[in-house]
Amino acid sequence: MLMTHTISFKGFSVLILLVVIIFNPLMNTAQALETTSSGTIAVNPLKYSVNETSDYVKVNVIRSGGSSGTISVNYTTINGLATQPTDYRPIAGILNWDNGDIDARTITVPIVNDNIIEDPENFYVELYNINGGNLGISRAMVTINSEDVESPNEDKTNYETAEVDFKPNTLNLKSNSGKNSFTAHIKLNSSDIVNSVDISSINLSVNDTIVETQKPIKVYDKNREGLEMKVKFNKQQIINAINNPSENITLTINGSLNNGVEFIGSDTIKVVPEKI
Repeated sequence: MLMTHTISFKGFSVLILLVVIIFNPLMNTAQALETTSSGTIAVNPLKYSVNETSDYVKVNVIRSGGSSGTISVNYTTINGLATQPTDYRPIAGILNWDNGDIDARTITVPIVNDNIIEDPENFYVELYNINGGNLGISRAMVTINSEDVESPNEDKTNYETAEVDFKPNTLNLKSNSGKNSFTAHIKLNSSDIVNSVDISSINLSVNDTIVETQKPIKVYDKNREGLEMKVKFNKQQIINAINNPSENITLTINGSLNNGVEFIGSDTIKVVPEKI
């Protein structure tokens, strides 16, 4: 903005031209954050199921939260109960995003039909070595289902119910601090081996939005009566995912053990809506 001012002294008049720059710190800060955020790379969804007669499975990788600059991340396959090369073909490589690119990438893993009657087996696709951005949920689990002839009465249930208790049991939507965490206490009765939990598989889903875990994740066994876990989740991500707040909401956590057994549990918490 330009301003003029005239000063008179000893019969002379001097016209002074002033240049005034108006600075809006809030606007510039917001623009800077929007411009400089490189984003987060993550697998989404976390779980895939494929028949053993399928040729391949495709794992989706997304970039969210920003698009500034280039990002690259390595990927590889990891054995679970399903092993390479008898159940799937191992692959490894690098995914790249250019500046402004937010398109999803696909990792294609070939599946092998071994013609053996067997229970469902799983393996993992892992992201690692991120460059230029942030790494979110890094591991996807793929379950291969056998289509070979088997007993129709055979029970294929391969999961257990976990006891989940969120503390505190109230979520205040007025909170705007992304640094705060929301803690879940999880108990499994099937195992007392601390290293039997696949920590990277633990996730919380709210309205189809995956909420990130926060380190450290504590796994312990106090009295040999089952495993207990203390897992922290990003509180602000939970708040952002609640589109239509009601008095109560049920939060569900799932994950898996290293032997392929999945666990799932939920807890209902009270929601304190934001005042309008």
